[in-house]
Amino acid sequence: MVDFLEKFPVLIDYLLAGESHSAIDQPCSCAATRPGALRKILCFDCSYFEPCCSDCFLESHRNCPTHWAHRWNGQFFDKVDISELGYVFTFSHAHGAQRCPNGDYGDKKHLNFILVDTNGVHQTKAVFCACANHGKPEDRFTELLHCRIFPATVARPETGFTFGLLEDFHLQTLTSKKSPYDYIAAIRRKTCNAGPDLHEVPNPYVQFLRVQRVFRAVTAIKRGGQVHGIDRFFLNRPPGSVVVPCFVCPEPGFNVPDRYWIDIHEDFIHLVQLALMLDGHFGLQRFGKVDDPDDVSLLKGKGLFPLDELYNEYVRDVVANEEEASHKSSCSNFNAVEMQNRLKFRGCVISGVIAVECGRHCIFLSMVDLQKGERFANADYALMIALRRFMSSSLDRVKFFKRFITTYDVACQFEVHFGERIFKSFPDLAPIVDLINFLVPKMHLDGHKDKCKYRFALNYFQGAGRTHGEGIEQSWAESKQSGGSSRQMNHGHRHDTIIDFHNFWNWVKFELMEDYLESHLIDARVSLQGAIDHFFGLSISRGKENVVAWSKLSTEPRKVGSDWESVYRFLVPSREAVYLSLVQSETKRSEAEEIVMKTQSVETQFLNTGLKLQERHRRYLQRFKKSANTDSEQTTLARSRAALLGDLRQWRKTQLQIMPTLERLALESRLESAEVFVEREILYLPSDFNSTDRVKLGLQRLADLELRLREGEANDAVLALCDTIAHKMVLREVKKSNARGVTQNTRATKFIRGVEFKRAGHAAQYRKAREAVLELQNVKESANYPVLTEEDMYAKNAVNARELGDGSKTDGWIWRYGNLKGLDKDERDAFVIESKFRVSELGNTSDRLFQRSVSNGSVPRQTWNVGWRKSKHWKKSSDALSGPVDP
Repeated sequence: MVDFLEKFPVLIDYLLAGESHSAIDQPCSCAATRPGALRKILCFDCSYFEPCCSDCFLESHRNCPTHWAHRWNGQFFDKVDISELGYVFTFSHAHGAQRCPNGDYGDKKHLNFILVDTNGVHQTKAVFCACANHGKPEDRFTELLHCRIFPATVARPETGFTFGLLEDFHLQTLTSKKSPYDYIAAIRRKTCNAGPDLHEVPNPYVQFLRVQRVFRAVTAIKRGGQVHGIDRFFLNRPPGSVVVPCFVCPEPGFNVPDRYWIDIHEDFIHLVQLALMLDGHFGLQRFGKVDDPDDVSLLKGKGLFPLDELYNEYVRDVVANEEEASHKSSCSNFNAVEMQNRLKFRGCVISGVIAVECGRHCIFLSMVDLQKGERFANADYALMIALRRFMSSSLDRVKFFKRFITTYDVACQFEVHFGERIFKSFPDLAPIVDLINFLVPKMHLDGHKDKCKYRFALNYFQGAGRTHGEGIEQSWAESKQSGGSSRQMNHGHRHDTIIDFHNFWNWVKFELMEDYLESHLIDARVSLQGAIDHFFGLSISRGKENVVAWSKLSTEPRKVGSDWESVYRFLVPSREAVYLSLVQSETKRSEAEEIVMKTQSVETQFLNTGLKLQERHRRYLQRFKKSANTDSEQTTLARSRAALLGDLRQWRKTQLQIMPTLERLALESRLESAEVFVEREILYLPSDFNSTDRVKLGLQRLADLELRLREGEANDAVLALCDTIAHKMVLREVKKSNARGVTQNTRATKFIRGVEFKRAGHAAQYRKAREAVLELQNVKESANYPVLTEEDMYAKNAVNARELGDGSKTDGWIWRYGNLKGLDKDERDAFVIESKFRVSELGNTSDRLFQRSVSNGSVPRQTWNVGWRKSKHWKKSSDALSGPVDP
């Protein structure tokens, strides 16, 4: 802004220069034919307009009669209408800008007409065409329309609005929610923005309020294709509808052939399901006021709202009689119905609206008014008229959808008696009740009880994909901007305005749909392979027996007593049980290692002892770097140091026997000055030397043995790391659920810090083992032993339900580490055979599906490609597993 600040004097000079002209009062260019004609008229509506006389101005503005004439009066420019210079409008069908030969243009014969354009309110003079068949007063309406002027009345109009003005207001109110009152106030100030003269400018607000509403309604009908008979091509849509539909969601007879809906493989049922969002909004109220009985909706039944006659009858018979107790929530953590403050509805006859949107693309499908807050009966009606948009001809059309996913913030309460309410009030739609699945939007789910987080979670519903169900909340943020003006409108006017606003929302969403879908498709392709690899790795690392057993479990939540259980729900054990589990897992690894080492050679035992000493040395250094604040900690640290020192000296004796070529180096490390050098001790294992030195020292055999031990050490470190991460998750949940008070929280925190210390130790152990493996293999990188970063130790919280954002993340590689290393030969062969069988099954399934689709020309090829790519992936994995496998 500093650059502009420096240019302020220049900007002001040009602003002043643009308000006048040096040629004013100079002879006009027509002075040769009009002696004495002076340049006194300017037009600021034109670009590069040269001052001229009044006659020249009229000639040059014959086709621009709404431009203002700025006439120099000797002191300033006086802004006048073109009629002040002698111009008279001719409203006709055929004469254009020319005068009607039969018209009477006498001084007292013309009509004083108020014409409103984007540049102001014009009090002008007009004559209507007087030719045969055009001279009647009733013809004035169509003659004005022919001139692109919208008359304020049907009979004998004396006020009109240009189409340009109406189009400008329509776009401005759609994008900024500007009210007609504010718009007309700005137009009047464009006419005169100074002093008392503003009061002399006519105020056409009342007429404009009526005209803009009619213009918006006929524009909706035009844009909806109704003037072209579009209903002939979309037999399943409601006749006369002006609503912009969702062109992306599957729709019978439009974007998906009928045969595809009938003949669809179960693996692709999610392609023929309809996702809907249901939600109430209290920013579109209507105050109780004297209503005009003649103020009816101009889009009666053609927009988002139902017919008043039918809905009012439903409200009287069902909504008004719905028991208040039916809305009492048993989900105490979240209750949108009871949460609404009744005081904010005081003085309102309409407390808000409840709407249904497309669940994936945020396109409005239906909307109804609320009378007493958010009632389930209102929600039923909104949902049912949304479904009826797909079945205008018969119920069979909507039954083409194999499943409906409907998200609602109180779905846990709404679905309890939903079937009963539909059978009673909407018996024609009762056959599809069983197809409707109610779930809770992901963000709202955090406010529900734990059982709801598994029973009504999109994350755990097969076929929901990445649907979040919160898109309608974004729509309300835009809709609420119009609430300030719409709450003061009459009933019909309010409906028409809300329909127009939300129809525009639908159109804007559709305009951006191509880029939206493309970006999501690109993201999906990027994340798809990673998700498949992660799932594949988890299946392998957990073993065939577990995978087979888990595959047989039902993913459907089930009621046990008064609670709900799910395979996704983890029952949190006590803190003591978690700690005992962690100790037992470490003990089992140690016992297994001792059993193996008893059968190994002296060299192997020597190297294994060296690795243990190295790990003890690392842990000692980890404690040494932490300051010992208490006497007890200092004593413990000193004892650890002394024990480590004694074991190192004993191990050195064995090292001189097995590795005699290292005698000189070992003698240098006798630890005679142990108080100084124990922290920097080097064991001189084969991995501590490069490949050249190992050859010179004759350590090749020991290097091979150490390599195998190091690989095992890395594997154990990763498994232990996974255990500690999982235990930390559980301990944190235990603390959150059970710890109360300072004592309990302090103790729980101590346990968690202990696990965090172990986690850091296992990570460091893996990194050290990896360095040794790479050195012993004489390579810089290894696919079997990747770099371990903090991101690689990430895992979704397995204790709680899925959280927001989890769907876009993948757990680190440590959770699928190992592949088939833990399986014996028979188990490996069985897994490979299973993989090949799966390849064949998927390949045959996709082939059959594709052949059926080709034979009837129904299924898009990309559907077949999904199965084909799956089979290719399994084949590639199977081929890789058929080859040599690292021990």
